[in-house]
Amino acid sequence: MGIIIRDYPYYQFSNGRSGPAFNVAISKPGHEGRMMVLALIDSGADITALPKENIEELEQFLEEELTMSTVQMIDSEGQVIELKTYNILVILENEFPYLEDGMLPWDKRSFGDEDMWVGRDIQRKLKITLNGPNQTFTIEDPSHC
Repeated sequence: MGIIIRDYPYYQFSNGRSGPAFNVAISKPGHEGRMMVLALIDSGADITALPKENIEELEQFLEEELTMSTVQMIDSEGQVIELKTYNILVILENEFPYLEDGMLPWDKRSFGDEDMWVGRDIQRKLKITLNGPNQTFTIEDPSHC
């Protein structure tokens, strides 16, 4: 059995729905500052997505711009679209109510239901077990499974 990082209850969203979501810290690689976001596991997403507002908030918090590039993708209607991509460090820690120095406290930011969607690019690095009937999920370190 793997080392369990944490068991989580499903998050209760403001629209009345629930789903597998948990808190992570994000930062710029090599930067000490961190910002908390709510990360929803999206098994249908190829890549992890963060709303533009959160990118801007992170840059303002770090007082530094993130490294950005542009990629072309085909959307669900077959149209070629351009997307901005950013190099962001995603930090998964064991106990998030206890914030460390350098993290932006919960009560000092406007926190929405859709801070980050965790795509398969990150999911492939973890063992995630969903338990729909109990509305819980577990994240394990796959190197110990």
